[in-house]
This record gives sequence, structure tokens and C-alpha cells, in this order.
Amino acid sequence: FRSEMFYRGARGGFITFDLTRRDTLDSVEKWYKEVSKKTQGGKYILVGNKNDLPGQRQVSTNDAKKIKDKLNLLDYIETSALTGDHVADVFTKLATLVLEQIKK
Repeated sequence: FRSEMFYRGARGGFITFDLTRRDTLDSVEKWYKEVSKKTQGGKYILVGNKNDLPGQRQVSTNDAKKIKDKLNLLDYIETSALTGDHVADVFTKLATLVLEQIKK
């Protein structure tokens, strides 16, 4: 399996990390560099998952926003795959951004 096949034709996506595991935020820059090489001009949203576990949280909103700004990502949204909190929002936001890019 070659990662190029996974990214081929992509116009954007999510870079998702686990709010309860600091090491996953620390990996975001590496993941972004990999995906951005293969999808030049793609639109990306940073997604912090597991916002339903506030007692286990290891990543602050401020720290995540710093990474978003450093990498010039379009937005930062916190979600919960368990509860569905803001999951539809990230898909709607990305679809809107990609359609705007296509229209240009």
C-alpha cells in the first residue's frame, strides 16, 4: 500500500488528534507535512477529538490553536466521535471550503 494512492485527488481533509493524548498533538506537524506534499493546495481543518472526556484532557484549546496558526490550517474544531458533538460541523465546513476552492 502506497500512501500516494490514499491522497490522490484530495482537495482537503482533517488532521485529527486525541485531546486526551498530548503525543498526538505533537505529531500533527509531521502528519501535515506528509499530506501537504501530496495534495498541494489542499484545505485542512485541525480536529481535536474526545471533547467528551474533559477529566482526561491533556491538550488545551490554546495549544491546539497555536499549532493551527503555525501550520496555517483553516480552522480548529473540537469534536466527540462518541457523542457526535460537532462532527457534522467539521464535514460541512470542509465541504464548503473545498467547493469554494473549486469555484475559483
